[in-house]
Amino acid sequence: PWTIRQYAGFSTAAESNAFYRKGLAAPALAGLRGGGWLAPDALVVVEEAADAGVTVPDGFAEVERRAYDDTVVIFLRAGT
Repeated sequence: PWTIRQYAGFSTAAESNAFYRKGLAAPALAGLRGGGWLAPDALVVVEEAADAGVTVPDGFAEVERRAYDDTVVIFLRAGT
């Protein structure tokens, strides 16, 4: 499996952490779903700053949410 971090060419966490708190999760998820990039029932993981207030767009169901210090990891299931 690949991660968006690797696909985008970031070699360190510090480089990719610059995108925290930018409100990019919802539009990225909508783009993945709308563009046909996700298999039916795909598991998607979002990592964001805990205080970012991630909004889960239509077409995804939240499976689990875990907090680690100042980070939240959200597990989503894509709808069919």
